[in-house]
Amino acid sequence: MAQQLLSLNFEIEGEKRLRAVLQVPIDKIKNLRPVWDLIRDDFAARNQDWLDSEGKGSFAPLSPAYAAWKEVHFPGMKILQRTRRLYNSLTDVNDADFIYAPEKLRVILGTKVRYGRYHQVGTRRMPRRPILKLGKDAAVQWARMIHQYLFESGQFSRAKPISMQRRRKGA
Repeated sequence: MAQQLLSLNFEIEGEKRLRAVLQVPIDKIKNLRPVWDLIRDDFAARNQDWLDSEGKGSFAPLSPAYAAWKEVHFPGMKILQRTRRLYNSLTDVNDADFIYAPEKLRVILGTKVRYGRYHQVGTRRMPRRPILKLGKDAAVQWARMIHQYLFESGQFSRAKPISMQRRRKGA
């Protein structure tokens, strides 16, 4: 019977799911909690870069009427940063709305701000402006962090990444 290898699944609503497989028998892994802190910090930094750049320029512009209203009431605030509640919940690991739920072999990261979902997937009246964007570069970086942690912690001395796959949403 083949050994089950460590599989890393990265899922964000409305985005393609990424999967990385490390050539590490899962029964050799005792605890990944220490590396989750590093991944949490990287997640927050990537979100800050994404939101500060307004999706690297990909966010749909605000409607003219809303843009005019926002400039009067919230001058200079970028798209998705009107009150900064959503922004802080994704970029500040100490924010009350930042979700960080580490477990031995998995971690959940995200925001408690409920309206973030509407921006992530869009609505009939509002264009999609993803608040989270996970690219292959993040998945590769996080797989490397886990690999390094497994090696340095002695949980597995021959760990090496073997594949990275992009999967369709819902696959």
